[in-house]
Amino acid sequence: MKKITMIVLLCCMLFAMPLSATAATVLIDPGHGGSDPGAIGYSGLREKEVNLDIALKVRDELIARGYEVIMTRSSDQSLSLQERIAISNRHSPDILVSIHANSYHKPDIAGTLVLYYDHRYPQVHYPASEAMVRLSPESRKLAVALLDGAVEATGSYDRGLLESSVYMVRMGSVPSALIETAFLSNPADEKLLRSQDFRKKMALGIASGIASYLPLTLNQHFGDVIGHWAHDSIFRLYELGIVEGNGRYYYPDRQLTRAEFVTILDRSGLLSTTEDAVDRSTEQDTHVDRMLLSADGSVTEDVYEDHDRPGDEAVEEKLAFSDLSEQHWAYRSVMLAAESGILEGFTDGTIRPDTKITRAEVTVILDRLVYGPDGDQIYILDSREALHRFLQMEYPPYVDVPLSEWYADAAFRLWNDKLIYGVSETSFAPHKIMTRAEAAVLIDRYIHN
Repeated sequence: MKKITMIVLLCCMLFAMPLSATAATVLIDPGHGGSDPGAIGYSGLREKEVNLDIALKVRDELIARGYEVIMTRSSDQSLSLQERIAISNRHSPDILVSIHANSYHKPDIAGTLVLYYDHRYPQVHYPASEAMVRLSPESRKLAVALLDGAVEATGSYDRGLLESSVYMVRMGSVPSALIETAFLSNPADEKLLRSQDFRKKMALGIASGIASYLPLTLNQHFGDVIGHWAHDSIFRLYELGIVEGNGRYYYPDRQLTRAEFVTILDRSGLLSTTEDAVDRSTEQDTHVDRMLLSADGSVTEDVYEDHDRPGDEAVEEKLAFSDLSEQHWAYRSVMLAAESGILEGFTDGTIRPDTKITRAEVTVILDRLVYGPDGDQIYILDSREALHRFLQMEYPPYVDVPLSEWYADAAFRLWNDKLIYGVSETSFAPHKIMTRAEAAVLIDRYIHN
């Protein structure tokens, strides 16, 4: 029972620790720039200059309100659309707002409109990223807030929302919208865009729309898991107080590192003591009859004292790894994990704390927590019923888990425990990096099964 309690504590730390609460972060993208002037106005005004000026004013207004702001460009710089999305993916803001001015072949068309990607109106030749398909309801909410804010602040004609597959709103990973502030092709609109007063009002309206959608006092509703395959598990664990996100988002596809994972174990109390073994010994007689099933499948009856249990020997030699100094933020946790046998180093003398952790590694770590560090050599079964279940086990049907691999036994046991499955009926994907979504489903399954 103690083991189960500690693993649930592990789950709490798994999701709460890596993502501490921070101020809401907005990425502002001034369209065009550098060698790309964008649209040219009725009397020669260049779009890139208008976009940048309004974007800088939005930035200043948001910072004054307490937001964190990232700019794709803050000068007359050339950036490809791919580079702009790469900036967003690298910084993981809460939202992305791209600022443009419009142009149309009919000069009488004026006003403000906002573009966003809507999964209900896909374009075959311009597929969206998986995240933007899932996030399209959130992108629409952001688009509505931007349009309302801009129209209210400037009095501009409301041209509504436009479902679009332009790159900036379909290829990112956070709720995104592109606002067309006014039409450079319309003489009256171009005159407004030349005006500093109008630009200030437009910037204030955009900032107000952002604040309406993304308030500084962030609430937890995880808009980025809408339609996600792990949605139910994530929200069940959230309601239990086990998982947390960062503001409005959970970041289900965020990857974990080895250091992050073992720090979670340390903070949950799993690495610092062997009290679990002690607690089990106090719940039963000092001498316990156990059935031992060895790796070759043979069964023996054995009697031993709990203090003679394999693996209780103290670690006499202090481990050291060439890539782990005492100044590393996770030094204590990584060393405790290594000394306890939960985490192993590599043959080159490294332990690679900042390397992403794979599904195979997580499987082995959880297996060691459930069955002990020596679980790949011996199983301790507390009853004949457990032994019967073990003898009925089947090997998982994964073509990418050879029996000779170091993680095969762990995958075998946890698959039979109905704790972990593959990514398909025939693939376990052992080398795939573990994500927060996968971990949520894993823990949800463990608790409810």
